[in-house]
This record gives sequence, structure tokens and C-alpha cells, in this order.
Amino acid sequence: MQHINQVVSQLKVQRDEILAVCEIFKLDVNGDQLTPDTVEFLKKIKDISTNGNINFLEAANHVLEMQQQAKQVSADGYKFDARAYIKQRFGKDPENEAKDSFVGILYRDMPIAYQLGDTRFMSIVEVSTHVLRDRLTNGSSSSGCTKNAVEFSTAQDRALEAIDINFFENINWGVGEHPMLLGASTQPQKQLNSSTPKTSTSAKNSPKK
Repeated sequence: MQHINQVVSQLKVQRDEILAVCEIFKLDVNGDQLTPDTVEFLKKIKDISTNGNINFLEAANHVLEMQQQAKQVSADGYKFDARAYIKQRFGKDPENEAKDSFVGILYRDMPIAYQLGDTRFMSIVEVSTHVLRDRLTNGSSSSGCTKNAVEFSTAQDRALEAIDINFFENINWGVGEHPMLLGASTQPQKQLNSSTPKTSTSAKNSPKK
């Protein structure tokens, strides 16, 4: 626990502003004592305030708005929007930028990104189908499956951590959401949505005996 006056001194923020933010986000406050989680959250709000060159309460309201948007996205289902992504990533609307500017060129190249994403998705579906067929035909030891599952989970966690460090921390926080404050709802999905792959054509094209 930390006394609120210490936090006021550390963050150089008014006491009433801290209490207002604690009220907005329902943060734990015990009299004049703040829990470590509350203090950590307030520090992140302060970082956003400093980086965005806005006051403490404005930063808090920005985070609150982003949280509400994230909840709405979570309820409605996620759908990627290239324009919104670029606005969040670079703080510029590609529709208003020159076509020969970096953002304009990137926006025009988005169809390629979609194609690459679709190709990667279909490759994963195809390979996973072949692996499933192999497992059903030849079987596999439970220990091997467990080991593969653990290795896959570990590798995926490393990839997600790299994304957080190398990508999300570099986003222009003037526009968009702050995943470190929004919690799990904004994290990339760890599993592909279930999909029923099309029947493989390999069986159809195999030579008849």
C-alpha cells in the first residue's frame, strides 16, 4: 500500500485528479492508501498523459473511451479495418494523405497484405488438415502430443510477447487503443476461429488402380 500523497508527489498530479480517476475506473482505495495495482494503473495514465502532451484527466478519459470501444468490439466480434489500423498505427487518416506519401503508399498496398494473410490462413488450414489425417491414420503417443502442445504454446507466447514489445509499444497513442490498459480483450487471439476446410482435391486427383 502507498499513501496517496506519495503518489501525488511522484506523478506530479493533483490529489483530487487521482481520486477522480480512481472513481472512474473503480480502482482500489483504502482511505488514503492505494494498492500497488492502483498505483501502477495511475502511472500508466500518467505516461499516456506525458507522451500525448495532454493533462491527466484527459488521458484517463481517453483510456476509458478506448476500453468502452474495446468492449463493444469484443461483443460485436473483431473485424480488421485497414483505414482504422493505419489511423491508429500512424496517427494519420490515409484517405486524407497524398497517394505518394508513406501512409498513402502503405494504404494502397493493403490488398497485398490481405492476400498474404489469406494465403497464410489457408496454408495453416491445409497443413493442419494433413496433420490431423496423419494422426487419425497412424496415431501418436499422448506424451508426444502433450510435448507438442506445450512447445506450441511456449512459441506462441514468445511471438505474442514480441508483438507487444516491438509493435504495440510503438503505436501512436494519440489515436487508438492502449492494449496494456485494456486487458485481454485487446490481445491478439491465440487460436484461429474454427473453420471447416474444403475437401482436399488430392483424393480426387489420385490415379485409379
